[in-house]
Amino acid sequence: MSPNTLAPNDILTDDSYFMWEFNARMKLARKDLLDHVLIKPEPAVLRENPGWKVADMKALAVLVKLISSTYQCMVRECESAFEAWEVLKTFFAKKNLHNRVQLRKELHEFVMETGASLMDHLLKFDELCLKLGAAGDSMDDDEKLVLLLGSLSSEYDDMVRIIEAHSNVTLLDAKEMLRREYDTLQKRDKKETAFTAHAQRKEKLMRVFKANALRVAGMDTRDRSVVT
Repeated sequence: MSPNTLAPNDILTDDSYFMWEFNARMKLARKDLLDHVLIKPEPAVLRENPGWKVADMKALAVLVKLISSTYQCMVRECESAFEAWEVLKTFFAKKNLHNRVQLRKELHEFVMETGASLMDHLLKFDELCLKLGAAGDSMDDDEKLVLLLGSLSSEYDDMVRIIEAHSNVTLLDAKEMLRREYDTLQKRDKKETAFTAHAQRKEKLMRVFKANALRVAGMDTRDRSVVT
């Protein structure tokens, strides 16, 4: 891929602001233009340093190139890269507040159904956490651990108590312990399924044997009555 080729996350869209912001910072930094969106220049600086104004227009041009046509109208009247950056940040901060509230609610209501796959549950949990982080609302691992343990089904109550009893267990450690517990439960379920299937086959064979025995006994009775 050419250095000038834009990746999908490089273009600002409805739900990609925080990912876009990081990528935009990196692009500006590579061109030595990052200060133009982080520092609001004083009028005196602009008067005394004409080069700053030229570089600022370059920074503004970089930003506009990274914005979809939907949002370019928002920065059309901006006279500096800093002003355009602040307009976008203010707009998306307000817009993402609703998304953050909804994602927080979804995360707190996220529960695992009995018998469901733990691996699928962990993937969905991580996905929700990533979405929340992308919306600008990051959680530390301790909070994630509390939410994860609270979301598990009753099958994992014993393992949850073990994890809770050790205050130094990290989120990564807890996930690994839960995966091992999941493997144990899976093996136990397979054994129980095999045992149940074996018992059912044995019971079926016994029923067939009894039916055959009764049929033979009935035939013997009829044969004796005929002879008599």
